[in-house]
Amino acid sequence: MFLVKLWDRYDREIFINIHEKATPPRRTLKQIAKTLKTLLIRSGISKKRRIIMNKEIMRAVGLGEEVDAVEAGLCPFCKQKILKNSFRDALSEKEFQISGLCQKCQDETFNEMEG
Repeated sequence: MFLVKLWDRYDREIFINIHEKATPPRRTLKQIAKTLKTLLIRSGISKKRRIIMNKEIMRAVGLGEEVDAVEAGLCPFCKQKILKNSFRDALSEKEFQISGLCQKCQDETFNEMEG
């Protein structure tokens, strides 16, 4: 069991058993982020606090290197610098905002999932 401490909209402490919600490494980075985002939105926590807690949770489940890469403006998979105008379309840019993946890694990741 792996408990993560969060706070609700009234700054009361709440705990979430992360192993019931996300089980890395079988789930992808995107799936974990989506699960965490859903949990945090439902808890009524402010967006700023959700971002901070999401990063803390990602680090706690072993994805600290990927979080650091995104914060440094690098793709978490290939570690190449992200150029903001390098995305093919609005959907790719939205995916970048969610996962931090560059266009090349998005193409490789989602082609593997589709194929």
